[in-house]
Amino acid sequence: MHTFFFVASRGTRAVIAATLTVGLALLVPACDCAGNTSNSGADAGDAGDSGPRSDGGDGGRDGGADSNVDANVVRNDSGVDGCVSSAETCNGIDDDCDGTTDESVTQTCGMTAGLCRAGTRACTGGTFGSCTGAVDPVVEVCSNGLDEDCDEMIDEGCTCSNGATQLCGSGVGECRRGMQTCATSMWGACVGEVTPAAETCDGLDNDCDGMVDEGCMCTNGATQSCGSTVGACMAGMQTCSSGTWGACSGGVTPMAEMCNGADDDCNGMIDDGNPGGGASCGSSMGICTLGMQVCMSGSLMCVGGARPGVETCNGMDDNCNGTTDEGFMVGVACDGPDTDLCTEGTNMCNVLGGATCSDMTGDSVEVCNGMDDDCDGTIDEGNPGGGVICAGAMDVGACISRTACVAGALICRGTFVAAPGAGGTTTNPGSSNAPLSTIALAQANAAILGGGADVCVCDPAGGAASTFPENVVMVEGTSVLGNYDCATWTRVGGAATIIADVDIDGLNFPSGITSATSLE
Repeated sequence: MHTFFFVASRGTRAVIAATLTVGLALLVPACDCAGNTSNSGADAGDAGDSGPRSDGGDGGRDGGADSNVDANVVRNDSGVDGCVSSAETCNGIDDDCDGTTDESVTQTCGMTAGLCRAGTRACTGGTFGSCTGAVDPVVEVCSNGLDEDCDEMIDEGCTCSNGATQLCGSGVGECRRGMQTCATSMWGACVGEVTPAAETCDGLDNDCDGMVDEGCMCTNGATQSCGSTVGACMAGMQTCSSGTWGACSGGVTPMAEMCNGADDDCNGMIDDGNPGGGASCGSSMGICTLGMQVCMSGSLMCVGGARPGVETCNGMDDNCNGTTDEGFMVGVACDGPDTDLCTEGTNMCNVLGGATCSDMTGDSVEVCNGMDDDCDGTIDEGNPGGGVICAGAMDVGACISRTACVAGALICRGTFVAAPGAGGTTTNPGSSNAPLSTIALAQANAAILGGGADVCVCDPAGGAASTFPENVVMVEGTSVLGNYDCATWTRVGGAATIIADVDIDGLNFPSGITSATSLE
């Protein structure tokens, strides 16, 4: 029997293969602890990536999903806007937001004991497939110090020479080989070996199957950026624990879109979906119609509908305040473009949007009728229709006999005075042919006739003097002239017209008279 020794090394560690029988070649390939079966230092399909990776053979680009991450490299292959990253699971969904579904999600299968090695089931479409890569139990081979049938006993049932020793167990990964001693022609227990343990995602081959951290998504303690950086979102950080990426913390996650000029839901669009909008706005009063609230440039604007305008006189509520044609006094009585003050029309709208008075009656002139025809608040002012010389009478100088409007009727009024014995009475109109009997009454008629007329006083025929027993108060602009002939109303000499002051205080000339006023 020939004995061969094979040594496989990595770094400073050495694994000594078992003693083999000629014809049984058990070659343990060199391990680079990154799932490779050669010392090339690169994963199959990687373009010169010297670190431990599994990018699906994309040469370091983000075309593949990372399952094993370089110890000092933090990666985030997220490329889905608005996606919140979480650990990828076998569910047919892109949990980690890298654009690929169920990538690198595997499930351990088979067993790890003796020479047996567990395999993996890859997830496709949310379902785990068949077990691949497993080393299954075979019939135990004697005198090689190996457990081929994976029952955790070495060379059981084999005979040996008492006192002989052999290496036993596995030297793959973190396992260490022990030593068996033959007693009673049977190999004893494997002493001093380090047996496989459960994989703990620590960058080591704990289960001694030649693969590092298989089934792990990440290496414990590693970190990576997570979440979205689209819009208002900010990336957070994930930490690997128990081979699985933990929750994403410290980031800003999407929220309901608001009308604020920002991409709140982080979908790459600002204020999409008209956030906060859709409600009716504006007024439906008057000519106005309702619009709709629309989010524009980060603010809600009322779009559509009819807006209030400037009120014009048109029978409509232009400014939508519930009142029509306010300020134009439509329907209110008014005075048209004439000289009177009578409101003989009403305000009405015109074609220019303003208001016009409908009074087109012309001037209302005062007439002698006892009414206020021109609507100025005074009745029969200005002696309307009067001023005509009374029938059968005459004017003498500034002494006049004219018609006057009195109590709504035209009657004769004059400023002529004769003594009672010469035909004067208090009831006469004061004309030259029907004189009054007192100077005061004649002064009153002068005022009725508009002022400025003089009072003429006559004496009886024959030149006898006339006496007028009354208190006379001179009126500005009205002179009192005596010594007229009562028959002809011509002035004669020789006689004297006497005014006998009743209260003996003399003739009264009030102060302040400035125009020519005389007593002759």
